[in-house]
Amino acid sequence: MSKLIKTLNMNCNIMFENRKDSITALYMNSNGLKALLQQTDGGLFTLDIHATTKRNSYFIDRMNQLDENIRKLDFAEIPKTPRYDSLPASKRGREFSCYDFSDGMIGERDFDKVVLDEVTSRQHIRILHSVSFGNVFYCNGDLNLAESDYEGFSHAMSGIGKVDYVDKTVLILVHLQSDTQTNSVIEIQKITALYANSNRLKALLQEADEGLFTLDIHTTNIDNPEFKALVNKVDEDIRKLEFAEIPKTPRYDSLPPLKRGREFSCYDVCEGFIVEKDFDKVVFDEVTSKQHIRILHSVAFGNCLYCDNDTNIGETDYEAFSYALSGFGRVEYTNKTVLILGGGDGCIVRRIKDLGSSMITAVDYDQRMIDVTKLYFRPICGDVLDSMTGKNYRIIIEDAEEYLKRAVKNRLKVDVIINDITSIPVSLKNEGNKWIFLRQLLNLSMEVLKENGIYICHGNAARYPQYQKLFENALNKLQYSVTFSKEIAYIPSYQENWIIYLIWKNSKKQGCTHK
Repeated sequence: MSKLIKTLNMNCNIMFENRKDSITALYMNSNGLKALLQQTDGGLFTLDIHATTKRNSYFIDRMNQLDENIRKLDFAEIPKTPRYDSLPASKRGREFSCYDFSDGMIGERDFDKVVLDEVTSRQHIRILHSVSFGNVFYCNGDLNLAESDYEGFSHAMSGIGKVDYVDKTVLILVHLQSDTQTNSVIEIQKITALYANSNRLKALLQEADEGLFTLDIHTTNIDNPEFKALVNKVDEDIRKLEFAEIPKTPRYDSLPPLKRGREFSCYDVCEGFIVEKDFDKVVFDEVTSKQHIRILHSVAFGNCLYCDNDTNIGETDYEAFSYALSGFGRVEYTNKTVLILGGGDGCIVRRIKDLGSSMITAVDYDQRMIDVTKLYFRPICGDVLDSMTGKNYRIIIEDAEEYLKRAVKNRLKVDVIINDITSIPVSLKNEGNKWIFLRQLLNLSMEVLKENGIYICHGNAARYPQYQKLFENALNKLQYSVTFSKEIAYIPSYQENWIIYLIWKNSKKQGCTHK
């Protein structure tokens, strides 16, 4: 325990400590930070850092330092991936909740404002704006539809193209629900209190800004029957408080318990957003000479591939992923030469090999990736990877950057380049290894691409327009003139809208235009 405490480096004073059965300790310092350290089953320790205001800059600094220190502990066991990042701070006390959760699963939405909030004679209508999906429509707290959903929603609800509507009469039934529920927050006097009982339940009560009060209930065993009963009872009692203010929707339910200490993490965390995955087992885990390949099984999406902790593809992604990365049906492949950077999963080769290309070359630097895909991702690769060559395709094991450099030297030219290696880094600093590598592949590809050829590449999540702007600025600095379009694809296992760039190379002069 002493080693764990030293990692805090917060100049903490101990407020409460119990070592009788298991360790429970609450520390607080003069900067308004609290650290709750608990011992759980099987040698697992959980550490929760609390700040009562998001404007506390000391909080972020301490969190980053603490994360580094914990990873250096000589007795810390490294779990399987996706790796355990520090989970982002839960956002409470806002005008609206940014969380969707069901049956113990949690997903964070990128809502930034309430557009409409009205109780009609029939139902409670609320519209919140999402950076990724536009206006999102809720009725009685249930998610209905978003601005970006037309194609996918209407295609599905009209029968996925399998229903003949010619000369047919159609009846559309609409069910209006009732009985909305709300949640609330508590406004009481300033206090920080930790309560514990004999069943190893702890409740941490804290004051935050502007009258907000947060209540965190902790259990060291998620199967503790008293835990759920207590959460439900507290939830009911809080809703009955006469002074409790009702926030806007989606309603504030009690957030589900965070799952820690498992063989693998079920959370994807990026830029303060959290999405919980329904992983139930580790299928494959190997560090090759090139990268760390891991496959986790999802109940909803089948096997999901991670390379160096980055999400790559899920078994259910073939149609959406290959359609997007091959150009959304807007690219003519007949008699064209195609270069795929990466592509060891065979997904894009499988999609375009029968579209008339004269030759498709995929360059992937890890033979093990191909071996693993053949074994665990048949819905993605089909039979493409059974042979490294086909009638009009070949797969080469080589570093893509080195291949491009040699292609430039040998004056090789191709009609289409698909970059399935890099995505736009989530960083406002246009520097660092990831940005350097992205720009290097882009510049070399422009040298290899024929005039009027097309370069297709990943952007990143639709909720990150600020980082996409940096990439678009880089396009403007190319020595070639380019025209680009920015398309949106929904990749199932990503569980979010994903940006794909289509970039056409024009004549040899600087500048770029956006279609």
